[in-house]
Amino acid sequence: MLEDAVSADTPRTVAVVGAGLFGTSWAALFSSVEGKEVAVWDPDPTVKAKVQVHVAEASCQLAVLGLVQPECVRVVETLEEAIEGADFFQENAPKALALKRDLDRRLEQIARPDVVLASSTSAFCWSELTDGMSTRSRLVTTHPFNPPHLIHIANRLSSALWREAVSLVADGVTSPADVDAA
Repeated sequence: MLEDAVSADTPRTVAVVGAGLFGTSWAALFSSVEGKEVAVWDPDPTVKAKVQVHVAEASCQLAVLGLVQPECVRVVETLEEAIEGADFFQENAPKALALKRDLDRRLEQIARPDVVLASSTSAFCWSELTDGMSTRSRLVTTHPFNPPHLIHIANRLSSALWREAVSLVADGVTSPADVDAA
């Protein structure tokens, strides 16, 4: 069955590093909507203490939309513990290139060779982040909608706006240039 083939290659366990707004939002998305087991790590103990509260808030927003499955988010004490057994990795470190590079290189050494390393960033290019990695193709950059757990809403709205713009041009109401300028 096609679903079995797809699910066999789909990550089941996700490691989330960095538990601020983006990290906890990703954790809620992966656990609630995707049904993944999520291990969250942050070097700051005060941030770690708030993970479950932030994930619960995001899960409540998802529940209103009817998108929640049972969540399984656990906070771990070490980066190594977060990575252990993870099939996918989502990094959410602050916008500091040296910090992100060091973290991504460390993750490359710890994680299994088949694990995709995703880095949340809007400030850095992929080439900047992968400089110094031995297998640069393992890293992908993600620039999430804010907050990430609601990205499906943004995608639906974006699609609706696109369809409307195409319709307006096709019906002769406006020009492509006017749509672009709007």
